[in-house]
Amino acid sequence: MSIQFEWHADAEELTSEPPPPLPSRRRSRRFLLSLSLLLGLMGTLILGVLYQRQRQQHAIAADLEPVVRLELQALTEGDEELFLNQQMEISSWPVYQKQRFELYRQMHRLLLPSAVVPYTYTGRILKVWGTPQYAWAAVEVMMDGQPHQEVRHYWNTPEGWRHAPLTDKALGERRERVVGSIRLRYWEVDERPARYLADDLQTWLATLMPPLGLETTAPLTIELRPDPLGTRAYTWTTDRSRLTIVSPSLLPLQRNGRPARVYRQALAYHVAGWLINQAIGIASPRDLAPEVHGLWGDLVAWAMIRLDLDPPLSTTQEPVLEQVVRQHGLGAVARLVWAMREAQTVVEVFRQANLSEPEPPALFTLLLEAQQQAIAMGDRKAYRALLDPEADATWRAYQVSSFTWTPGLFTDVTGLNAYFNEASLYRYNPLSHPRGVTVTLQGDRAWVEAEGMPLATRTQMLFFRRVGDRWLFTSPDPTYLGGLREAKAPYIVLRYYEADADVMVGLAAHLSTALQQATEDFGLSSTALTTVTIGVQTTWGWS
Repeated sequence: MSIQFEWHADAEELTSEPPPPLPSRRRSRRFLLSLSLLLGLMGTLILGVLYQRQRQQHAIAADLEPVVRLELQALTEGDEELFLNQQMEISSWPVYQKQRFELYRQMHRLLLPSAVVPYTYTGRILKVWGTPQYAWAAVEVMMDGQPHQEVRHYWNTPEGWRHAPLTDKALGERRERVVGSIRLRYWEVDERPARYLADDLQTWLATLMPPLGLETTAPLTIELRPDPLGTRAYTWTTDRSRLTIVSPSLLPLQRNGRPARVYRQALAYHVAGWLINQAIGIASPRDLAPEVHGLWGDLVAWAMIRLDLDPPLSTTQEPVLEQVVRQHGLGAVARLVWAMREAQTVVEVFRQANLSEPEPPALFTLLLEAQQQAIAMGDRKAYRALLDPEADATWRAYQVSSFTWTPGLFTDVTGLNAYFNEASLYRYNPLSHPRGVTVTLQGDRAWVEAEGMPLATRTQMLFFRRVGDRWLFTSPDPTYLGGLREAKAPYIVLRYYEADADVMVGLAAHLSTALQQATEDFGLSSTALTTVTIGVQTTWGWS
């Protein structure tokens, strides 16, 4: 008897392959060692590159910092030749820099209040970086009592490092951001400040459009211009669809890269005006009646306050529109704006908007503002339209002749007219927004005492005559002037109107003392002196 064994393999077992052998420990160690060597080599290369770059940056800083220090030293000490020696001879750059040097020295030489002087260099270098061909230096600038940084561009020339305008390489690529109907275009060099500006634009539109009664706006392109060689910091196209404004990188920035407050004030000024014009339905304030210009300026002041960008030197205590909003609600703004387009007077605007007429202090504040807006816009026709045609001919001629120099003088001193023009007027020139208006009415005449025009520490007495529904600037009222008075001192006789008594009392004695002292200084005999009679013209200026 035999025993047979049979074994049947499953199909799966017949077709499966044996599992691969596990890698040996030796092979794993070899792989880990190779990986470690590779990572170590890469780390060494990276450290080497970083070290080399750091050495290069230190070398650039060592060569560039003395040039930056010399430039700052020349600014603070007033050494024009030393300053210009640090500038690159390219295009009209030296001419532009010479103008900036002269303006900087001028505004500091006049010992203006710190709030008026737009910026002051401390001489501190914050950072230097770049390549062997071109580099940047961030220097500290004080603005509004806060430290800022101004980024300067330098080019390595055969004569050494020189301060130069931005080049194509430094500008980078063209970029843009879209905020509502506004397209913000800029160069790569402005990426960081442009990011802040885009946020600002979003906030400004959301804040101002509802009270102005705007649901949509026309398209607007804002171009940040990196070229500082022009004489204007901004330009508007005729159809007001494009605003070109100087690049924020050419001006001091906050330490976090945000544009300085004065830059945002300038841009907000233009954007607010653009929105107000659309709400009214005009291309520019020149399309309004001359007297209504004052209400347009008051609207801009109100808008700036709502944007928390009220200029620190604005001499208005409160825009008239703030009083209107408190009395009639925020909806009154859109009604006033709607009525401004066709109205010829401020009173007519309020009537068409179904609002109570402004009280005399508010009314004459807007009339004063209308005059200052005409000056700020250079609108001679509007300025003359506000003057009484029957006023004293000499007074009227004086007013017309003083039209051209009033705003230009102050903005040239601050050195900001090359940056912001009308916007610099708004912030730095307290011509606009008079405050402390006191009104005395006598029939068809009004005496108005206003503070803060054009300097915040001064007051002026102005006179108006009512013609129909309008109040026009007129010559001083004889009733206010009073009779003629006379003050005598040795060798001096002063003749003046009674209204000038506060100023003239004691002046004769001071003039007499000065005259006698000058006689002694020049070695002259007192017998050579004769009595001088001085007639003081009617006071039209500042007390």
